[in-house]
Amino acid sequence: MVVEVGPSNIESQFVLEALKQGIRVDGRGIYDYRTLKIACGPTPGLVEVQLGQTRVLARVSCEVSRPFPDRPTEGIVQFNAELSSMAAPGFDSGKPSTQEVAVARMIERTVKQSRAIDAEALCILAGDK
Repeated sequence: MVVEVGPSNIESQFVLEALKQGIRVDGRGIYDYRTLKIACGPTPGLVEVQLGQTRVLARVSCEVSRPFPDRPTEGIVQFNAELSSMAAPGFDSGKPSTQEVAVARMIERTVKQSRAIDAEALCILAGDK
């Protein structure tokens, strides 16, 4: 179990003072962006995104399956998240942690509410595929 600890009073004061001065903790200006890099992986469906020093590896896969009975004309989209122990020592592989489940749910909610994926366009044959 990972116990989250918030910033100390000194850390909070440091961040607030930096914001008052119009700079960020890493030295960037208040409106400066981190460098964005997107690279497709060596296999189809694999991509790496870097935003400054933050790296995210994403994999997309698909399979043909039967739609849910209450939504026979819609394809199914699922999201999973894995947080690497390289990101923080508290992350373990194996059973998904509460943080991993929360991240996956947030991504799923965001994508579905934005209608970024047309679920009906994923349907091959209503009620079957």
